[in-house]
Amino acid sequence: MAFRNARLPLHPDVHKYARLLLMKGVSGPSVYTQTNMWSQITFPPIKIAWDRYHRYTYLPYDTTSLYRSLRLLMGISQRSLPHENLDSWFCDGNPVPFTPELTAACLFYQPYILGQTDRFILILSTPEQQECA
Repeated sequence: MAFRNARLPLHPDVHKYARLLLMKGVSGPSVYTQTNMWSQITFPPIKIAWDRYHRYTYLPYDTTSLYRSLRLLMGISQRSLPHENLDSWFCDGNPVPFTPELTAACLFYQPYILGQTDRFILILSTPEQQECA
């Protein structure tokens, strides 16, 4: 009889390091590479061999889990549609962004309206770009 191996969770320190990289704006593939290099340097193989409860290798599907946890930390609703979140962050009346930098970066926002528009338009710029303009 074959037994299915349960997927081990990522070690909390490895998870934290990868989350910090994502919060700094590092791309998904770079997070994968940098986290695995950091893990190999930080944790000796003997420790990894004796830990039955955690995994020290960052796998490609871990990025989805990290993005999900970041959304929870930032207060981004997962129950509403993406365009509804955008409307709450950039609406003309009383925007409620999850970060004030997002409001400052918005140059133009046109919401998606069912039956009236076929897409939303969002133009963002960095403070450096705004200084050059």
